[in-house]
Amino acid sequence: LQQRTRAHQLKQQKHTDAQTKTVQNRAQLQQTQDDLQTKKVRLENQKQKVVQSKDKVEKQKVIVDRVQNRLGQLQKECQSV
Repeated sequence: LQQRTRAHQLKQQKHTDAQTKTVQNRAQLQQTQDDLQTKKVRLENQKQKVVQSKDKVEKQKVIVDRVQNRLGQLQKECQSV
């Protein structure tokens, strides 16, 4: 009887340990998913900033081109005087 009781206790303990491990694994998986989601959002924000910076650079290039064109016109005018 003691052996059967002990065997039953061991079986219950294994089952409890397995349940505990499953709960821990689920919690760890959830934490990992949360961390990845946070990183994804952070990367999307950084990507948006890069896109905005590229847009600014393109606008500045247009301004530089206009200034250079105007400078070229003024230099021609000065040479013709």
